[in-house]
Amino acid sequence: MSHLFLNKDVYSCILDEQESVHVVKVLRLKEGDAITVTNGNGIIVSAQITKADHRKCGYKIIEEQKIDKRSAARIHIAISPTKNIERMEWLVEKCTEFGIDAFSFVLTEHSERKNLAVTKLEKTSFAAIKQSGQPFLPVFSELIAFNNFLKQDFSAYEYKLIACLDEDIKPTIMQLVPANKSCIVLIGPEGDFTGSEVQQAVEKGFVKISLGNSILRTETAAIASCHILNLIQEK
Repeated sequence: MSHLFLNKDVYSCILDEQESVHVVKVLRLKEGDAITVTNGNGIIVSAQITKADHRKCGYKIIEEQKIDKRSAARIHIAISPTKNIERMEWLVEKCTEFGIDAFSFVLTEHSERKNLAVTKLEKTSFAAIKQSGQPFLPVFSELIAFNNFLKQDFSAYEYKLIACLDEDIKPTIMQLVPANKSCIVLIGPEGDFTGSEVQQAVEKGFVKISLGNSILRTETAAIASCHILNLIQEK
């Protein structure tokens, strides 16, 4: 595959400025050179540069390919962002490599990070699809307060899970979720959710789960959940 670029409106045949700069000034590609463009939603086109402009690089489509998802089941991780942004970038990278449909970011009582540059995480995710060959870019939601997050419509998910550290005996993802079922997993901050937050989630239909005997870092818990759900889909 030639160099891969993102254009959410792949049929516009014009790359945005960031991608255009990479084509023209970083890679020094010229008119007539081959590139590959994806919309991040399963459409990949082989293309040829028609205008090597670092602000609006134009291309013409030579061949189009539509890639279907491995499974109709959606995987959604909702997480309280860590204080260290590099750990957030790492989890986004790894979850994208495994395969994930959506990320949500929730502000909880114990959250150490109160703001989040989601656009930077989207760039990390796009770099990961280039590396892994995943043709699907996850959907990113802006940081939202926990109580407002719970007011959203989760009817598209057959399984709604919350990973927490209370002393109740809890099932694991493997014990609960069968293949071909959409699932959203809530992951708390360092220090976990408060008891009140867990109760609010349970009242909204979320089921408490365990991720094993070890106490995992926030980002590790997210990656583990994503990987387990992908393994379930591949059974």
